[in-house]
Amino acid sequence: MQNRNRLNTSWTNPCGFCLAWLLYLAGVALGQEPVAGQQAAELLPPTAVYYAEIPEPDKLIGALLDHPLRGRVEELEVWKRATQTPEYFQGIVGLRIVEFALGMEWRKALETLAGAGLYAAFDPPTQGFAILARAPDEKQLLTLRDKLLTLARDDAKRNKRPDPLQTREYRGVTAYEANGSASAVIGPWLVITNKADLGKAIIDRHLDRPQGTPDAPASLAQLPKFQGAKNGSKRATLWLFADIEAARASGLAPQAYSGKADNIIAEFLFGGLLDTLKQTPYATLSFHLTPADARLNLALPHQSQWVSPAREHYFGPNGSGSAPQPTPVPETLFTFTFYRDLGKMWRRADELLTQKAAEELTQGNSGLSTLFGGKDFGEEVLGLLGPQTQLVVTRPPAEEGYPRPAVRLPAFALQFEMRNPEITRRELRRTFQSLVGFLNVIGAMNAQPQLELDVEKLTAGELVTSTYLPETGRDVEGEARINFNFSPTAAFADNRFVLSSTRTLARQMITAPKGEDSASPAGRVVNTSARLDAGFLKAILGDNRGQLIARNMLEEGRSREEAERQIEGLFGIIGLFQDAGLQVFTDEGRVQVELSVTAAKE
Repeated sequence: MQNRNRLNTSWTNPCGFCLAWLLYLAGVALGQEPVAGQQAAELLPPTAVYYAEIPEPDKLIGALLDHPLRGRVEELEVWKRATQTPEYFQGIVGLRIVEFALGMEWRKALETLAGAGLYAAFDPPTQGFAILARAPDEKQLLTLRDKLLTLARDDAKRNKRPDPLQTREYRGVTAYEANGSASAVIGPWLVITNKADLGKAIIDRHLDRPQGTPDAPASLAQLPKFQGAKNGSKRATLWLFADIEAARASGLAPQAYSGKADNIIAEFLFGGLLDTLKQTPYATLSFHLTPADARLNLALPHQSQWVSPAREHYFGPNGSGSAPQPTPVPETLFTFTFYRDLGKMWRRADELLTQKAAEELTQGNSGLSTLFGGKDFGEEVLGLLGPQTQLVVTRPPAEEGYPRPAVRLPAFALQFEMRNPEITRRELRRTFQSLVGFLNVIGAMNAQPQLELDVEKLTAGELVTSTYLPETGRDVEGEARINFNFSPTAAFADNRFVLSSTRTLARQMITAPKGEDSASPAGRVVNTSARLDAGFLKAILGDNRGQLIARNMLEEGRSREEAERQIEGLFGIIGLFQDAGLQVFTDEGRVQVELSVTAAKE
């Protein structure tokens, strides 16, 4: 009892929970023989709601520091500037001093401390954070511990400060407190925590190894939700578990589990996940890193019956709604394809949005109704369109009869399905012509050039185009106004409706062959897909290099040479990547959001 009371006075501050702690402080004392094979989750209480693990920290550090792109990163101007500051050199000197005192490089020190795994958790009942590092060799850990303790105390003596470490005892285990946080070594484990109760709970589980049941788990590892999360996940570079059910019950972040979105954009992008968050027991986040790419995956258990009727717009009937394949057009910068019944989403906004957001949407709906000739925007405009939609952004194509503008903007096009092509085509054609007329009125009020309407018949379909007329002596090649990035066009082909910023891209969209379906694992339904091509992003910025430099000089007050280095640094960073992608899909009873980035090939 006495030992327990002594420990209660420490471990009271959340500071120190970072990697520097592992190099600065390693507590120790083995009062018992280590329990072989114990996993981090077996040491943690079942009430821990957040848990993270890096099973092979040395491989993660190696993947980052020894990556094939490292040489190119170090050649970047931004990297050179960052590594030539006094603060950087001071840090390097400090690190070398620590390495000398330890008799090993910092990577070896980290491997000695945590080479067999690094783990972290948060436990709401104790309000405690914990870091657990597993050493590959207990004897090496003890040796490193002694050196770290000596280093900390010698530094305090040199600077005439008191001993920074206070010793505490619990069940034969010695813990060291510093700055309100404390650490102890138990077997191969270095444990760091900010709360006495959580620290004692970890030591108890290590020494007693309690046997629980699924109904009364004795540790996080025995929690059925945790076991289900582990079984459904592949080994990752970094893996996180969140007990969503417990977080909901605790009242933490209630807005996230209310099922209501704060605005229509949030509902459009991620509304389908809000119903899942109201029901799902847990969530996992996985990070995978290889020399070729990096992937971040969020996964939540999901059942189609959890989706409310109002959110059928997102996943489709019985969760079967899938995004279309993007139309292949030249020099595509960005594609965004999705399944959303936009008309149904708009009409049921009161059920999907918070009260404030719904009121703001109602006000916006009145303005849109005026813009579209008195038509109800949700019912009579969006209601004409099917749920499979795509956005395509390309490098600006050359426009026949147009001078090249001084600033070249990407071209973009939206492609929709028409529910009833024969009727819908006429309605959308009239609406587009009315919009062009509206733009001309607004343009005339602001002394802008006017758009001229035309119709172009093709074998594949029909284009309703609008173009600006260049002014002689003003809109010359390479110096034309920004307006000449646009020739707004509506295109119709079969059941497809394309709304494009340029007539060339509209023509490419309706004459291009259908995009080939990419292979997906059986049972996977891709709801949303996006891809950004870094090569074409760099090309588009290169088209405007002069303008970017001039703007940098004007806004940042730099010389031309400095501005050029800044822009070249931006190009260098973009050149490190090949592409980036995002997918939202359902698969094997889960809804997943996956972000991926592919490295450029050398």
